[in-house]
Order: sequence, then structure tokens, then C-alpha cells
Amino acid sequence: MSVFHVQVYPWHEEHWTRLWQASMPHAILIVGPSGIGKRAFALALAKRLLCESPPGELACDACPSCRWFLGGIHPDFRWVFSEAETEAEADS
Repeated sequence: MSVFHVQVYPWHEEHWTRLWQASMPHAILIVGPSGIGKRAFALALAKRLLCESPPGELACDACPSCRWFLGGIHPDFRWVFSEAETEAEADS
């Protein structure tokens, strides 16, 4: 069972494909209205970048790195929250 909800939604596909067609930028800012799947997109991107043997634009889901990521224990991944986000989650 995955600790993180990792998914590339259909409305993300154009942006997702564009990421892999060019050289990866050194930083990516993901912005947009609430509820469009920014967190799922960011997690899918992190998982793909950490994957040891990606078959294409998506992570393989089979290598140790993917299993660690999905289990929430990948040693090279840290999810960092802003104070505002932490407070908002605590209130809900």
C-alpha cells in the first residue's frame, strides 16, 4: 500500500510529457488552484527521478527505489511543508 498518492492525471499529461522531452530544469515551480493534483504531480515527478530503471516517462514501480518511495521510506526524499500548509492541515 502506498503512503503517497502518486498519479499523473490526464490534465497533467501535456506538462508531464514536456518535462521529459527537454533537458530537466534545475528547479520546477508547481502552482495552480487548489484541488487540481499538484501534490500528486510533484510526487510522481520525484518518484520518477529517483527510480533506478524507469521504462519511459513513468517510474517502474518494481525497483527498490520505487518500493521505498511508495512506502514513504526513501532515504533521498523529504517532503517539506510550509508553516501555512502545516497549520492548514492541522486545522482540518
